[in-house]
Amino acid sequence: MSTESNIILITNDNDVVELLKPKLVLLREIDNILAANYNEAINSIEKILPETIIVYCSEEKEECLKLIKSIKLNERTKNTPILLVVNVYEQDFMLNVYDEGISDYFSLHNDDVEILMRTLWCLKKNSRTTILQKQKSLLESLNVIDKTSGFYTNEFCEKIFENEFQNLKRIRSEGILMLISASEESKTKLNPLVLAKAIKSSIRTSDVAVHGNANRFYVLLSDTQLKGAFCVWDKIKRAIGEQYTIVAGISTIDDKPFNELKTELLNALVEASSMNKDLIIVNEKEQISSADWNVSAVQKNFKLFKQAFNKKLEKVITPEIGRAH
Repeated sequence: MSTESNIILITNDNDVVELLKPKLVLLREIDNILAANYNEAINSIEKILPETIIVYCSEEKEECLKLIKSIKLNERTKNTPILLVVNVYEQDFMLNVYDEGISDYFSLHNDDVEILMRTLWCLKKNSRTTILQKQKSLLESLNVIDKTSGFYTNEFCEKIFENEFQNLKRIRSEGILMLISASEESKTKLNPLVLAKAIKSSIRTSDVAVHGNANRFYVLLSDTQLKGAFCVWDKIKRAIGEQYTIVAGISTIDDKPFNELKTELLNALVEASSMNKDLIIVNEKEQISSADWNVSAVQKNFKLFKQAFNKKLEKVITPEIGRAH
């Protein structure tokens, strides 16, 4: 077994090895291909740690799914691209293997150029993933990224969002900023990592999330309007479940600096709690009808908020001052 091989072809059919290897001769000079059967697959992969894994599947569909799942569950190989090779396209099976995490597929009947290009694409994907992992490790060591939640840390919150706002302005794209927190009654019950996981599973990889102070989470949804933000909010609530309650303030970006939006969103969270609402919209100019969205939302009005807040102060603080005297 050559430890220099950086591509492994997994197949129980030797004819497939003879058929595919010549089609991949135009790969980079550093690329080497090792063939292994399904029984040898895991040991070979762990020993070599290839850049790309090519899996041929004919009749052994359950065995193929089990192999892909094992590769993706292994911490050392979970990010390695898997290129599936089939004889016949079967929709249900393809949906299953994509769910398990394959990167791409091709048919044995495809022409040589397509087979070559798909393999090269997987090698390029692996290279970029490796670079991103190194960059992420560096950012974690500098405390720019929180190791536990995987989100940016509060220390760099302002710099990150000001930079992102500039990017949105440069490409003339819309954006929504959300601030999400456990409700008052759930703050002591809801683990922040559970909330972080719910947020992560509900947003795109291109969206930006920050783990802020007091376990509040900022989420920037790029190229998104309010309706899209409502969909994300519903996904997060469903991911949290009914045992906990969460609240949020949302705002369009416009031309406001982050610090101004931050203050408005923090006030929105206070108002959400005082008015028993789960979501407050900061921007008054955005009119939302019940037909547009079927979840309760309140249009932000800071005059009403100020009045409500002052009344709360009178009820809570004034009696305490009287007792002190």
